[in-house]
Amino acid sequence: MKKFIVILIIIVSILNVNAQTKTNKATVKFGPEIKVEAAKTLDRIVFATPDQYLYIGNELISLSNKTNIILANAGRDLRFRNILPLTFQGVGDIEELNFLDICEIKGNIYVFAIIKDKKEKTVSLYMLTLDQEELVASAPRKLGVINYDFTRYANVRNFELTISQDSSKILVFYPAPYKKGMPERFGAMVFDENMNRIWANEFQLPYPDDYFSVNKIFVGNNGQIFMNCTKYDGNKNAFAERNPKNYHFVLLATDANGQEIKEINIDLKDKYVNDMIAASLPNNDIVCIGFTSPKSLSSKIDGFFNAIIDHNSLDLKQIDQQLFEPSFIAEGYSASKTKSIETKTDKGKELTLENFYFNDIVVMNDGSVVAFSEQINKNNDKDYIYHYDDIIIINYKSNGDLNYIVKIPKRQHLNGIIKSLISYTYSIVNDKIYVLFNDNINNLATPNPTPPKVFTNYPSTSTNNWAVALCTIDGKGNLSKELLFSFKEVDKFYFFPTKSKVMPNKNIALYLVKVPTLGYQRYKLAIVDFK
Repeated sequence: MKKFIVILIIIVSILNVNAQTKTNKATVKFGPEIKVEAAKTLDRIVFATPDQYLYIGNELISLSNKTNIILANAGRDLRFRNILPLTFQGVGDIEELNFLDICEIKGNIYVFAIIKDKKEKTVSLYMLTLDQEELVASAPRKLGVINYDFTRYANVRNFELTISQDSSKILVFYPAPYKKGMPERFGAMVFDENMNRIWANEFQLPYPDDYFSVNKIFVGNNGQIFMNCTKYDGNKNAFAERNPKNYHFVLLATDANGQEIKEINIDLKDKYVNDMIAASLPNNDIVCIGFTSPKSLSSKIDGFFNAIIDHNSLDLKQIDQQLFEPSFIAEGYSASKTKSIETKTDKGKELTLENFYFNDIVVMNDGSVVAFSEQINKNNDKDYIYHYDDIIIINYKSNGDLNYIVKIPKRQHLNGIIKSLISYTYSIVNDKIYVLFNDNINNLATPNPTPPKVFTNYPSTSTNNWAVALCTIDGKGNLSKELLFSFKEVDKFYFFPTKSKVMPNKNIALYLVKVPTLGYQRYKLAIVDFK
């Protein structure tokens, strides 16, 4: 009998250790499902308040390859009220608008569209304001024109939209067409939250196109823009990218009125800028957070930096640069790989991570900064398997000192058919960061396994292990990962993180979709409420 009791205690202990931990940090409210006709697809949630949720999608026009933009409207009860085509008033002499993007800015919903006039060789940008009750857009308002009278339309890059950290400024950026070998040119227009234009200008840089690349564009709360660029001493060919002496990072910034542009030097000693993200601080100074690389244009990173630039003089005020600790690099690795890192450390060899890219930055009211990055294998198009792995979150205090750096172990390997399942979404509530992503349910056991098991759709039976993970990071950088809900719990509805929407109250409206073998596509709305 004693032997049986001992065995029973051991079995119970094992079950408790390996059981998934269902979170008590958030609750989820699920709405009813809705069937959508085969020709209609809801792409993402674009607006979310407790009283109204708007989706944008498209509808295939019968007997053609064209599509119409549609809007789906759901209410407080999370039930879909209607699905309507996007229409606009007072079209005048405008025959056709080609949808470009839709943005929600401080409660206003703006629709952006373009018209291509091949005869006049112009591309015109229009803006429309969406009536949230009637779901009808206003008369189109022309914002700007790209002229390409000396080149082909195929050589024209489209308008790009960027919103400032506090959502008070909207940047419309466009590379101005030019002949090969001419100096790099671009145009920019900055608007306030009500789409009143603050300034517009076209800039010509002292670098030929073949020797220069604009990588990322940001707009500050005060209306100035800054760009992360790469400058080559020779043509930007494969050899140039491998030659450290042939390349360097350039940060360009304008003044708040968009009249002047200046090159800013960020001195990282013997390191190179690998990737960088920037935003405005509460005093309008520019904060830049980036990764450093030991080699030019390498996908490997060995550290990170935080730089603060005066928004008036555009001089570098402060910079903090650090290497990754060996223990940080080893987090989430197997015992054998951890041992290899320890051996490299003892021998004084270079320690690096690989393929991390910044995708968001948040400046808090007190001036502290949080930057989000993700490990993405950009060579995965060759085998059509997308690898989205670990997340790194860096938090700096308002005085520029590092508060914490955290790595969230994650392995997402999927084929391109359902690429929207990968990556993550997040919400910041007070001093806590909540990160949601699709995960292998076996990773949500206590303790979490190391290394994490792969979230994948091959073989197809792997979907039985699908779940949504909730990671919580507190104000000191302590990390926990728990089960929010499993794939089976929601009748095998897929969760698409990047198509979901963070609400003004910091809850998250989840985009859930089900694609049955037979029948119409089905959608479900769910709200995550953080405690």
